[in-house]
Amino acid sequence: MPSKILALSCLLALVPLAAQEKTQLELILERLAKLEAQNEALQKEVNSLRQQLNPGGVPLAETVEVQKTQIREQAQSKVEAASKQPLAITGTLLMNSYWNGRNNGGAINSSSAALVPSPHAAGITASQTIIGLRFESPQTLLGADVTGYAMIDFFDTNARTGTPPRQQSRHLADYPRLRVANLELAWKNTSLSFGQEKPLISQRDPTSLAQVGIAPATGAGNPWLWQPQVRIEQRFNLNESTQIKAQGSIYQTAEESAAVPAAFADSLAPSRPGWQGRLALNRKSGGETSWEIAPVIHASTTQVAATGVASRLYGVDWLWAPTDRLTFTGLIFSGKNIAHMGTNRQGFTILGLRNVRPTNTRAGWGQVSYQFTPRLAANLYSGQHDDRNRDLATGAIGKNFLYAGNLVYRIATNLTISFEASQVRTDYIRLGRRLKNHYDLALAYQF
Repeated sequence: MPSKILALSCLLALVPLAAQEKTQLELILERLAKLEAQNEALQKEVNSLRQQLNPGGVPLAETVEVQKTQIREQAQSKVEAASKQPLAITGTLLMNSYWNGRNNGGAINSSSAALVPSPHAAGITASQTIIGLRFESPQTLLGADVTGYAMIDFFDTNARTGTPPRQQSRHLADYPRLRVANLELAWKNTSLSFGQEKPLISQRDPTSLAQVGIAPATGAGNPWLWQPQVRIEQRFNLNESTQIKAQGSIYQTAEESAAVPAAFADSLAPSRPGWQGRLALNRKSGGETSWEIAPVIHASTTQVAATGVASRLYGVDWLWAPTDRLTFTGLIFSGKNIAHMGTNRQGFTILGLRNVRPTNTRAGWGQVSYQFTPRLAANLYSGQHDDRNRDLATGAIGKNFLYAGNLVYRIATNLTISFEASQVRTDYIRLGRRLKNHYDLALAYQF
């Protein structure tokens, strides 16, 4: 009997031990299950990362090699300044084949019809090719974004336009020559720039690949001469789509552009400061300017023949795009003594020492452009420079009128072909009218 009691007591003692061991086993199994779930989750994350790094299923070694090749290609095309600033090479390789009628003055594309006829002429040239550099600094200066560019070409103004050496400023007679250059600091609503640009009072040009060495409609209502200047611009946003731009500049005039008798040549100051202003009101639609209108003003003083000759210009320029395909642009102005901005060279007439008469002028140009398809566009433009006859001597140009049209077709993203026909009608004081026809087939590769 005692032995039975002892065995029963042992069994009763083992019951809690078995229950305790069962509870610990369950805990171990639960922990193992959690670890397995975590392991599955980690495996899924690893697979997801692999898919992101190698979406095409290409072996990793091959992916790395492709990336290395891309890096090498980028390194070959990268241009970097000594200051480690990134630079971009840009420009247009332009080939022009042309045919000139009589009165071409022996030039490729003169801005007026010559008084004396000359033989018909034809040829081909790449001298209007443009090469330049652009940069955009990754760092700000005084809180402003910094951008800039410089463009050169190979166009000898005097030799290719039939221009006497003193008609254009000296820096245009050498080639390769600097066309334009600019360094701009841009804040949210203010910009300050330094460089060589077209006059502020003449911001736009007609569209042409025939006349690039000098601006289209030169001598026919388009002051164009690229000169050193400093500009400031302040923008006022009236609402999300309407803006006012107040612009001002100090422009260095090219006084040697005017014709001066040899006896007074040394009395002419070669350059003078000019003050220019432009107040533009514009409206944008879909990110593009749908219209803009801007009154403009210029003031400077020419020093010649021991006296000062006032130079003044008042005008208005415009852009109007009533549809996505149709655009009107242009400029009209009146003034006096404005030869130093790249117009006709008749800025003034010297009557004697301290007796100089400025030439009064009315001029302007206009263009209508139509985009038939994304690749094909047509441009028609016309311009006129009309000097007051009584301010001029016999043989001077009283009026210079131009009309032209071109078709521009974009063959590929960077390749464009254009055909243009134009005629210049030049009226000489008491000597009659002369005509000059010009035809041009251009091929342009932009890079």
